[in-house]
Amino acid sequence: MPSTLVVPTLENASQPHSMQAKSMPSSAPALQPSDTTVWDIDSAPSFIATDSSLTDAPATHGWRRMLNRIGMHLPPGPAEVAEREDLAAVSRHWIGSRTIAVVNQKGGANKTPTVALLAAQFARHGGAGVLAWDNNEAMGSLGWRTDGAGHDSTALDLLHHADHFLTAEAKAAELAAFVHHQTQDAYDVLRSDESPSNTHEITGAEVDALHRVAEKYYRLVIMDSGNSTRGENWAHMIAHTDQIVIATTTESDKAQGGVNALKALHAGGAQAADLARNAVVVISELMPSHSTKAHAIAQEYAPFVREVAIVPFDPHLVQGRIHHRQLRPATRRAWLHAAALVSQGF
Repeated sequence: MPSTLVVPTLENASQPHSMQAKSMPSSAPALQPSDTTVWDIDSAPSFIATDSSLTDAPATHGWRRMLNRIGMHLPPGPAEVAEREDLAAVSRHWIGSRTIAVVNQKGGANKTPTVALLAAQFARHGGAGVLAWDNNEAMGSLGWRTDGAGHDSTALDLLHHADHFLTAEAKAAELAAFVHHQTQDAYDVLRSDESPSNTHEITGAEVDALHRVAEKYYRLVIMDSGNSTRGENWAHMIAHTDQIVIATTTESDKAQGGVNALKALHAGGAQAADLARNAVVVISELMPSHSTKAHAIAQEYAPFVREVAIVPFDPHLVQGRIHHRQLRPATRRAWLHAAALVSQGF
């Protein structure tokens, strides 16, 4: 027989106990409050709360997915759980804007593809509000590797309007005249000046002005950088940075350029040294046969940084414009994991 519970309300508190009782399942404890008990509303039950986890949803990969399609309800395997964990890390939104600086003292170290593919991961999985900014002191290549938006605006053009975008009257949609939206991967690009006739080099004060605009309109700013760690623009970029990413390929001189960048950070004061110790290294295999070499480089970096990620060779990244969907599945998975490691620093 089900147990019963009579819960007096303000209207029926004076009614006799012979009033009709409400039935409760036998598994519920038989509570005996007095007729004058008024429970704290904070103890009220939730009818919509769930105790969900990454393993609640059935598997959607591999043989488990095939069996689930015929009516079974198998949980995901370890690889799929790990992927869901990385997706959760990349998708989360933190309070306030964050800035990532991708650095290496050597040219050709894969800095620009690293910026583009980290931006794609965070924008595709976490939503819009991601800016990839080419903070090269002169001519950068981020604009060469990403799509244009029908105009030729660069960071110098935005600089001329920076004061306007810091006013209350400015509208986010107006930024479309200065940044280049990546329609496939959902992030924006702020190009560096690409004119060979222009001799202007971005100053530290100009980096500060652009960053004030960027952090007002974007939740995540990922900054590409030149090869010099001595320029004003590099130092001011580091002053705004929350997470360092060392980009390198499996070439020895590129790996050494990353080490030199770490040394420059350690020499740049307490804040920069902390960034170096918390850095994430992303090693991109230059050739399909470089897996062993990549792991050897990773072991050399590991004692000096927070995390090291390895990305396999992918022919799509050798040249041309970078689009996430054109990568091989293993490459996409590796970049997702790299982005998840980066997000742990926020």
